[in-house]
Amino acid sequence: SKHLTVRVISAKNLIAADRGGTSDPYAKIRVGTTERKTRTIKKCLNPKWDETFRFTVANPKTSKVIINVWDKDTFTRDDPLGSVTIPLNNLERGVELVDWYNLTGVRSGQIQLGLTAVDFGVPPGTANPYGDATAYKSNYTPASYPSQASTYPNPSQTGYPQTNTPYQTEPTYPQQGYPQQVYNQPQAGGYPQSGGYTQ
Repeated sequence: SKHLTVRVISAKNLIAADRGGTSDPYAKIRVGTTERKTRTIKKCLNPKWDETFRFTVANPKTSKVIINVWDKDTFTRDDPLGSVTIPLNNLERGVELVDWYNLTGVRSGQIQLGLTAVDFGVPPGTANPYGDATAYKSNYTPASYPSQASTYPNPSQTGYPQTNTPYQTEPTYPQQGYPQQVYNQPQAGGYPQSGGYTQ
């Protein structure tokens, strides 16, 4: 079996779940059927746990680490402070990946984790920095780069004009004896290249 260590380092900007404008956060870490939890830090929205847990991983290609942060309540049900799910298929063997992750399901909060694939993973230095795009898309934007998404060009501006060009440059119809302009007009008139895509 394979082994993973999860270092729950700290969290920041947690939501205040208690009436006093604070929370008593702790984190639950689950891999497969095994669940562990950190200690509770009282009255703190930026807790520092720095606790390390070791898990057995059945299948690194499909296994995920699920972190749930909770506010400890003495008399009532504990309140959720957000969660994050991280796939393990992009970890480098023996290299700790330390990063901030946005907690989902809440309006604010990030958690800092250190993940180490002890005896599985890709060779060191070969991991794709963005990971598996589909698996990471929802919650893998590092919290330290909030403006990253907005600085990219609008995908519609870069993506669509390129897909239209093959149809304009391939002179397939004139070779068959049809006048070329018959086929250019609908494209120019009915389907303006820039009209629907650049907004």
